Amino acid sequence: MKTRSLLIAALLALTSPFVLAQNAALSAEETAAVQAAAASGNTTAIAQIAANNPGAAATVAQVAATANPGTAATVSAAIVAVVPSAASAVVTAVAPIVPPAAVATVAAAVAQSAPTQAVAVASAAATAAPAQAATVAAAISQSAPTQAAAVASAVSTAAPAQAVTVAAAVARAVPTQAANVAAAVATAAPTQAASVAAAVVSVAPTASAAIVAQVSTATGGTVTQAQVTQAATTAAVTTATTQSATAATQATTATTQATTANTTAAQAVTNVTAPATPATPATPPANTPPVDPTVNNSPAGPR
Repeated sequence: MKTRSLLIAALLALTSPFVLAQNAALSAEETAAVQAAAASGNTTAIAQIAANNPGAAATVAQVAATANPGTAATVSAAIVAVVPSAASAVVTAVAPIVPPAAVATVAAAVAQSAPTQAVAVASAAATAAPAQAATVAAAISQSAPTQAAAVASAVSTAAPAQAVTVAAAVARAVPTQAANVAAAVATAAPTQAASVAAAVVSVAPTASAAIVAQVSTATGGTVTQAQVTQAATTAAVTTATTQSATAATQATTATTQATTANTTAAQAVTNVTAPATPATPATPPANTPPVDPTVNNSPAGPR
């Protein structure tokens, strides 16, 4: 599990430069065009502007979300569809603008548009809106269940105060991954490992033995069944378990909305064209002697 945590940390570190690289400024004319397109709901036009200015993809998303927050999930997904490397940067730019309840929908829509970046997207969303961490983690995990443990770990690292709730919410969202999720979050937040295990056991009791075993292994044997049993009676675990139920319900709604937004975005980008590639100058054949324009090289005529 330590290896997994190191890999996740490395992935997030590699994505950080891309976040900075996607925030280039737009010209006044381009900004006005994005605002007008957002106001009229023209997602295709916004995506085309992003495609023409990939280094400013996050800025395009930010301007569009400011002009029309109600379409932020669809627009963000469309932008990421044409500039996939901007996924986490787009979420970072848009999350502070939309209502808190919409952050998970935006993050899930972007993760669906760029599934290989689900972990980085989850981390970006949780960093921007830590109060929504559990809902974000559960929503993205529903969209990418095989990445549930990595998503939960990344979100818990970004919002450590929410680690126990995050673990329980993701376990509710993807119960088949409960033990893996508990171990991943326990590794990310070792001081809360017993509470994490207890909360996950409370939402997935049939996997109790596997959960405790994997958490114990992940923490080097420092967590025991007795500690998990004791942690289950604490107010922190009880509160986190209750909050995880709300988060999981909200996540289901967010995932449904994100899927709809992603479908609309996919239709919108079908008419987006790639920027024209400048023609490459022709290369003269090798070993061709230079031509002196002052010399008449035409064949001699009859004398």
